[in-house]
Amino acid sequence: MANAITYERIYDALTSNHELTLPMFDDFKKVATGLSKPFYNQELADKVDDQVGSRFDAKILKTLLKLSAHLQMTNFFKAGTASAIAMRFDGEVLADRPRTLFPRIPYAVYLVVGRSFYGFHIRFTEIARGGIRLILSRNRQVYKKNCATLLEENYNLAFTQQLKNKDIPEGGSKGTILMDMDSQNLKTSGRDAFNSYVDALLDCILAKETGLYSNLSKPEMLFFGPDENTAGFMKLGALRAKARGYKYWKSLTTGKSAVLGGIPHDKYAMTTNSIHPYVVELLTKLGVEESNLTKVMSGGPDGDLGSNEILISKDKTIAICDGTGVAYDPQGLNREELTRLAHLRVGVANFSRDKLSSDPKAFLVTIDDKDVTLPNGDHFKSGVEVRNHFPEMEYFSADLFIPCGGRPGTINIGNVDKTMFNPETKELKFKYVVEGANLFLTDDARRYLEDAGVQLFKDASTNKGGVTSSSMEVFAALCMDTADHDEFLCARDETSAPPEFYEQYVQEILAAVRHNAKMEFNGIWKTNHEVKYPDGSRYIRKTDATILLSKKINDMQSYILGVLEEHDPENDWMVRAVLRRCVPRLLLVHCGLDKIVENTPEAYLNAMVATWIADEFVYSNGLKTSEFAFFQFMRSLEEKSEGEVTPSTM
Repeated sequence: MANAITYERIYDALTSNHELTLPMFDDFKKVATGLSKPFYNQELADKVDDQVGSRFDAKILKTLLKLSAHLQMTNFFKAGTASAIAMRFDGEVLADRPRTLFPRIPYAVYLVVGRSFYGFHIRFTEIARGGIRLILSRNRQVYKKNCATLLEENYNLAFTQQLKNKDIPEGGSKGTILMDMDSQNLKTSGRDAFNSYVDALLDCILAKETGLYSNLSKPEMLFFGPDENTAGFMKLGALRAKARGYKYWKSLTTGKSAVLGGIPHDKYAMTTNSIHPYVVELLTKLGVEESNLTKVMSGGPDGDLGSNEILISKDKTIAICDGTGVAYDPQGLNREELTRLAHLRVGVANFSRDKLSSDPKAFLVTIDDKDVTLPNGDHFKSGVEVRNHFPEMEYFSADLFIPCGGRPGTINIGNVDKTMFNPETKELKFKYVVEGANLFLTDDARRYLEDAGVQLFKDASTNKGGVTSSSMEVFAALCMDTADHDEFLCARDETSAPPEFYEQYVQEILAAVRHNAKMEFNGIWKTNHEVKYPDGSRYIRKTDATILLSKKINDMQSYILGVLEEHDPENDWMVRAVLRRCVPRLLLVHCGLDKIVENTPEAYLNAMVATWIADEFVYSNGLKTSEFAFFQFMRSLEEKSEGEVTPSTM
């Protein structure tokens, strides 16, 4: 069905039933301009059933009726010409879709349509953040597939982000921009599309200033980050918001230049500082020295995760497979040489062959090599073939595997036996797997490996240093006066070093990243060793513990937010007590709590409070908790907060 939905097919359905389409448009206009609250026109729906012979046409027409029933705001009738059309719907617009595809109703759904693209923005909470993905299609067949799956892809990305964002005030969101087939140039058409997409959403964010009618009770706040094909556009988005007069323009995008207060994740190893603590904590639990550990990595020293894993770790790395080739040395790849490559950010193909040990099994194969014979006698036509089949080889084995790069679903239930078990002995190739790259393993493969005895930690838990960094970058831009932010958190120009305050803040972010990783590790470990599945069959797998802890925290956040939105004065002590604990100390000392409360939107502060309480309580108490335990937790917080003052020094 989805493959049959094209612009042309929709146009035909509307024009051939214009006597129904015109009153539907009138309904849409009434809702959009505030002449009517959102409503579903049942009378028109009955006429569709009676008069439209094509079941497919009827489905299209009834979808229009549904959109009017859930429309909250649009720039369709904006005075002047809009860069693109944006329509904001409440999440219930997806309520009649299969729960297998859309398991949770989102908070809001935007449809954005431009001259050369269309896309969505979906978020699961009022305050949410996530990347904007710009999708190119190499041919028309791929484009049709992308069209058919765009909404589901956007939803799944946002839902995954919601699970990952449990430790920050922002819930999960994601945006997509699907380029038309005749607009596949990223630097020209892609840039224009991104600008139009952001501009259309800014129309809705600045609804009052733009002259739009809104059914919402409060202004929209959206936060965007880099994703596929948009990393170079983050500064563009922020500056467009500034030109539009948006008060919080510096916080609209993350991953931007340090000139605007951006904090690059790769430079400061933000993601690796959330991944590697899982290795350290696991080895501590098991009484294993990291220096005695052998490790295999996918993704090499040319990437963010691979290079920083090399620089941070202390193990014996015996194999690296990346886009440029494969290096293997059972005695451990020369650490100094790996460090050199990591600093240069070049692939493993640049590893000096004379740095390999004298072990006869050691080898280096690049993708440019031809007619390759490995030490075990296996012959391959090319180095590309060696790289592609490396996970199936005997060399792909160690104590620890950290995927730092690779395509989603590289290890799946269909190939897990062939890649993660020795083909001769059927024994596991790895004792431990700590995921770096997102979605490298599928959930069914993860569970299969756990059941076989692997200590495995899922990406949604390990790979979240970047979202923590971005969140703290956003908060600084929100809570500081503009002049203050310019002076203390922005570099003078692209070649200047950031201020000392900036570097101090980076260190505080890194400390928070490592703290969050340790807290969640302990929460997962506790669940995996103390809580059984409802049927009592076994203790909960770590993979499932990640999902269950995320759900528990997210549900508690929602409950606490509901309480805070009642604005009960008796909760004022709680808000200030929690803010004194969760606001980065550097900002608390520099700005003072009163200034932070004055500058930061109330919804964001409430989200910070709800997140801190939920995190601290769930990670400390685990999945099996009671209302009395929560009462004790809050009572303890109240007792500790009595007489507290905001710190004035570090």
